[in-house]
Amino acid sequence: MTRFSVFRWPRGFTLVELLVVIAIIGILIALLLPAVQAAREAARRSQCVNNLKQLMLAAHNYHDTYKRFPAGWGGTANWTAPQHWMVSNSGQLGPFVVLAPFFEQGSLYDQITSQLGSFPPFGPAPWVGGYSPWQVEIPTLSCPSDATSKTGGWWGNHGRVNYNHSLGDKCRDLWGGEGPRGVFGRRWYYVAMAEIKDGTSNTVAMSEQVVAVETNQGTIHGDYFWGGGFRDNPAACLAHKNGNLIEGRAARIRSRRGKWWSGGGPTCQSFNTILPPNSIGCNESDGEWGWAQILPPDSYHPGGVNVAMADGSVRFITDTINTGNLSAMCWGGGNRYYNSPYGVWGALGSMAGGEAVSSQ
Repeated sequence: MTRFSVFRWPRGFTLVELLVVIAIIGILIALLLPAVQAAREAARRSQCVNNLKQLMLAAHNYHDTYKRFPAGWGGTANWTAPQHWMVSNSGQLGPFVVLAPFFEQGSLYDQITSQLGSFPPFGPAPWVGGYSPWQVEIPTLSCPSDATSKTGGWWGNHGRVNYNHSLGDKCRDLWGGEGPRGVFGRRWYYVAMAEIKDGTSNTVAMSEQVVAVETNQGTIHGDYFWGGGFRDNPAACLAHKNGNLIEGRAARIRSRRGKWWSGGGPTCQSFNTILPPNSIGCNESDGEWGWAQILPPDSYHPGGVNVAMADGSVRFITDTINTGNLSAMCWGGGNRYYNSPYGVWGALGSMAGGEAVSSQ
């Protein structure tokens, strides 16, 4: 008996089966993509934490050498010269310039302290173009979560900075005569470790800032509202926030925030502990040299910012940290020894307010 085998062509996928497979793949991608993004942000945040630790280690080594922390801003000045910003830096250098040799930028610091072409030792003002040390991008000063590129513009093609220093819970007379409430004082005003009466583990020293972008519409990241009326009532600043935008910002914006790694001054490289992190900032006058500013730290990390304490440790402070009475008058810095009215956040900023800090 002869047997015949029947050949059958292999059956392919039906359209329904193919659609099911595609749907399953789509679901897996949708589930995995947020996890991948979260892992990447965790790595970026970890790098940011490491940068802050390196900067505070540099500040401690500076303190060991000079018995004080750097001033919030300072430098050389020749006010009588016709172009004092060219023959001196007009006292506008931030603390990262003098900290540079303490975070592995010794060769760069050697350039800064030497005559460089027509520029004097310690260079011109931070905004002056053509001075190569001010154009250097320093990895330790850059947070990988902020992808803002060097776009030139009105402020020039300078090296950026994503970290800033604490003025405490002070917002008035930031440029002038009163002493500091935070670890980094005003121009040419220095703080020693022994003056931090609240304890170095309870006092914020550094944090983060988003680099400003020149646009025709202001966002709360990297910019601030220009106006007045908030010194007596910081909560008034919040009224100028419209979603993620700043109310009334239609003209082209030229914020200096984070634009110059070498720059000092409140609006360039400082923060205060009044409004919570990632809030809107406010400048007292219709000009970038206003004498009163509310400048919260900000970042692109979800939910808050990293802060470095004066003891060198780093914490994550959430946007919902207790801020106490935001309707309380914003003082200057003449009296260091009063309790901050701005809750836990204000207490962390003041270095000698005598507050008990237990939680966020």
